[in-house]
Amino acid sequence: MLPLLRNAVILMALLIGLVFGYFNTAKVSVDYLLGQQEMPLVMALSIALLLGLALGILITMPSAIRHRAETTSIKRRLHQAESELKNLRNLPLHDA
Repeated sequence: MLPLLRNAVILMALLIGLVFGYFNTAKVSVDYLLGQQEMPLVMALSIALLLGLALGILITMPSAIRHRAETTSIKRRLHQAESELKNLRNLPLHDA
């Protein structure tokens, strides 16, 4: 059910984007450090969205890699502890 809902939301967002692009074909002037460019409004917004997405991914990447390494280390330690516990449970008991 959840993948169907997710796909419906994605499809709706794409449809809204297409309608937005169809009705906003006016050209805008974009000033940036190296000059100025005339482009359709939809293209300027799409470029801004993609640059923001790429920048967000680059910013969160080190944290995600660090968390993945920590998770791997914790899983390895858990496996070792479970193995040790299993070995201790299998040891014969001696009367004191």
